[in-house]
Amino acid sequence: MALTLQTESPSVMTEWLQLETAVEVIGQVIAFYVGQVAQERNQNAPNVDRIQEWEQKIKDLGKERRACYRAATKEAIIAKAYSVYAPFIQEQSNQYA
Repeated sequence: MALTLQTESPSVMTEWLQLETAVEVIGQVIAFYVGQVAQERNQNAPNVDRIQEWEQKIKDLGKERRACYRAATKEAIIAKAYSVYAPFIQEQSNQYA
């Protein structure tokens, strides 16, 4: 008995790749802010306001990441990941290159 691999249509695959890329990019932004929080907490006099701001961003990003999987919000979040978060990650990468 031969197994056959059923593939999705190109448009479904493209949408899936965009979704996975958006989720990954948002995850990278979350990781950036988690690192910022950790660094700030290690300071002699941590800036509590800055930590709270970053922790709120982490929460908001987590909500957006979960929203990628909801049909009603998926397209908008994917677009934001490409237009806002991907350039942010690129900018951060260039600063530390």
